[in-house]
Amino acid sequence: MNNESKLENILVGILGNCDTKKDERLFRCPFCKNPNISKRKLSINIEARKWKCWVCGKKGIYLTSLFKKLEVSPAQMKELREILADELPYYQKPSISEEPPLFLPLEFQPLWKPSLDIERKHALNYLLQRGVTTGDILRYNIGCCVTGKYANRIIIPSYDDNNNLNYFVGRDFFDASTLKYMNPNVSRDVIIFENHLNWQYPIVLVEGVMDAMAIKWNAIPLLGKFVPRSLRNKIAEKHVKQIYIALDSDATKKRHTYVKPS
Repeated sequence: MNNESKLENILVGILGNCDTKKDERLFRCPFCKNPNISKRKLSINIEARKWKCWVCGKKGIYLTSLFKKLEVSPAQMKELREILADELPYYQKPSISEEPPLFLPLEFQPLWKPSLDIERKHALNYLLQRGVTTGDILRYNIGCCVTGKYANRIIIPSYDDNNNLNYFVGRDFFDASTLKYMNPNVSRDVIIFENHLNWQYPIVLVEGVMDAMAIKWNAIPLLGKFVPRSLRNKIAEKHVKQIYIALDSDATKKRHTYVKPS
C-alpha cells in the first residue's frame, strides 16, 4: 500500500467517508458551525498535503496542523508523521509564510500522570528540589523523556495564545551531560508561556523558564538576555504600561537598553 492509500485510510478513519476528485478527498467539515451543512466541503489534497474547507474557510498547508485541530490520538499523529517522514525532502521545507509545525518529542511523558518508572521519579524529584510545584507541573504540562534524543531531560513546553506549541526546553535532570539544555532547532522569536499571560496587567521579564515559574504570574522567559521581536511587537500592540525586568546580575547593564527614556 502506497503512502497516498495509507493517508486516505487514516483520514477516512478520523473524518468518515469521502468523495474523490482527482488528487482531492472531500469530507464533511468538522469545523463548520452550521449543522445543516451536509455537503462534503473539506478538501484535502492527497498529493500536495494541503487542506481547506470551502465553507468556513479554515485551511492549512500541513496536514499535521489539521490533525492537531482535530485533537487526534497520539497513535494517529504518529502514523501520519511516519507516512510523511519518507517525503521530508519535498514536503516539510519551510516556506516564507509558514514554518514547519513543532511537536513535542515522541518519547515525551507528562509528569502529572502517575508512574512507577524510576527515571520519571528522578525527574520529578529534580523539579521539586528546584521549587517547581505539582501545580506548576500540571499548569505547564511539564514532562520528561527517558529514551530517545532527549533522554533524561525535563521537557517544559510553551504554548502561544491559541494553545499551539511554539517552543520547548529540554533540561538534563541528572546534570550528567555536558549539554545542560537541549532545545528544538526552531526560531526563538516567540513569546514563551504566552497562553498564561494577561496583557492588561504588568509583565515581568526573566531569563529562564524556572525563573518564570518561581514568580508564578505574568512572567515571560527570554531564554537569555535579549527581548525577541515578537515580544516587543506584542508589548506595543497591547499597550503594556508596566514592565518589570528581573534578570541575573550579569545583565544589569543590558537591561537599561530595553527602556526608552520618556
